Amino acid sequence: MGTAHIKANTSTVLAKADWDRVLELWNSNFPIEVHVPSIDALQKVIEVEHCKHYTIRNLALEIEAWMAVFDRYETRWFSILVAPEAQDKGVGKALIRHAQSVEPILEGWVVQSDKHTRADGLLYKSPLDFYYKLGFRLNPNRFSPEGKLDVVCVKWVAGR
Repeated sequence: MGTAHIKANTSTVLAKADWDRVLELWNSNFPIEVHVPSIDALQKVIEVEHCKHYTIRNLALEIEAWMAVFDRYETRWFSILVAPEAQDKGVGKALIRHAQSVEPILEGWVVQSDKHTRADGLLYKSPLDFYYKLGFRLNPNRFSPEGKLDVVCVKWVAGR
C-alpha cells in the first residue's frame, strides 16, 4: 500500500472509544516503563488541552495510527502510535508526513536502544532510524530526563 492512498484526519477531540483504543495501543506497544493506568493519566502525559490528534483508521473505522501534537517546552511536541497490524505499510510515515504539512515544528523523545520490553514481553524496537528517514534530527539542546528509558530528543523543523 503506497502512502498516497492513506488518508489522515485531524481533530481536537477524540471519542471515548477512540481514547480506549489509544490507551490499548499505548500500553501494548510502548515499553512497559511508560505504561499508563487510565485515559485520564494518558491525557495528562500528552497535555490534551492544546492537542491536535492526527489519525488513520481502518475500514471498520478503528484507529490504526494516532499522533498527538501538543504544546510543551514552548514548542510542538508529539507522540505517535501505530497498531502492529498496520506497521511496515507506510501508515506511520503517512501520518507524520500529514502532520509535517500542518505543523512548523515537531519534537519528541524517542527510545534509542532495543533493550526495553513491551507488555507482551517482546523487545521494543527503537524507531530512531524511522525518524531520521523523515527528516528528524537529534536535538542536542534537550537532555534525556531522569528515568528508566534510554531516550534522545528528535526535532523536525519545516524548511530544513
